[in-house]
Amino acid sequence: MSKFVDKFCFSKQIFFAAILFITIFLFFIVAIKINSNQKTTITKAETVQPIIGGHPADPGEWPFMVYIQHNASFGISRVYCGGALISPKWIITARHCLTFDVEMKYKVSPYNLRVVLNLYKLSDNNNKKNVSLIFPKVKNTYLIEPQEIVKVISECKEG
Repeated sequence: MSKFVDKFCFSKQIFFAAILFITIFLFFIVAIKINSNQKTTITKAETVQPIIGGHPADPGEWPFMVYIQHNASFGISRVYCGGALISPKWIITARHCLTFDVEMKYKVSPYNLRVVLNLYKLSDNNNKKNVSLIFPKVKNTYLIEPQEIVKVISECKEG
């Protein structure tokens, strides 16, 4: 063994450290491969983070709640934020939901937003409404979180 180490001009510590590194690396590769072959089953309990003191809602229990979907680049949509229907065409939400910077200076374009109503499962997002306007900043000193109001193109119906 020492002839091999001496031939390549490195110490035993470096040699054994390299062997240990390669062994650990191969272990993780095998573990990832084994894990990727297993089928994953997701249950409702695994998909929802519990709210302290909360309980699961029934379909239609909160008909005024909406979620705001941001249509990002390349047509990829993602869950963005929530809001509440305050009239058939108006939704109120937190200001940070409609900005894409920490200082809340740059608003998302209304053309990149969709409002989804009557949603119980994220896979059932058929009731989408396009946003026509993001109302200018709403000044309300009574609220801790700055609010924004969004107008949708066509009327929304609860439930």
